[in-house]
Amino acid sequence: MAITIPYKFEPRSYQLPALRRLDEGCKRLIAVWHRRAGKEKTFLNWTAKAAFQRVGTYYYIFPTYSQARKVLWDGRDKAGFAFMDHFPAEVVDKRNESELRIELVNSSAVQLIGSDNVDNIMGTNPVGCVFSEYALQDPRSNQRYRRSGVGARRHFAGQGTQRTPHFGQQLSAAGQLQPIDRCRVARLGF
Repeated sequence: MAITIPYKFEPRSYQLPALRRLDEGCKRLIAVWHRRAGKEKTFLNWTAKAAFQRVGTYYYIFPTYSQARKVLWDGRDKAGFAFMDHFPAEVVDKRNESELRIELVNSSAVQLIGSDNVDNIMGTNPVGCVFSEYALQDPRSNQRYRRSGVGARRHFAGQGTQRTPHFGQQLSAAGQLQPIDRCRVARLGF
């Protein structure tokens, strides 16, 4: 039986512009979407796809390690489908419960981490990062990856709601955030 990645994921119409931009080679993207817009499901599936397109380590970074475990590792969507089941058993080589890490059959790895303890991943050289609830992240985590060459060869996607009002306003004022359907997507050039 052939497995298609993304697995058991059908993007909503307003998620398509962000996914298209990433497919077109956009290296840095921020999506500011409303609550329950499917942010985690969208970017986890993008991470799965990216991990099969380019071998490497991919981090999905939450503000805290505890949130990473609760939201994605143990979490389910409203239909009861476990988020991590978007990586079906046929494509997973190893699963490490304590590190929230899966190693795929193509040698890529996807790990959920918290920016509250970003020092644990110093020097690990990921090829892709997703920052969940970007505005609430420890700023050191983003700065650390930007300084280490994220823009040169790695992908970066940040997403979240406008839980901190200044976040979206700052991006809009800088001309980096454009409305697209019911979401806002930014291409960043830092």
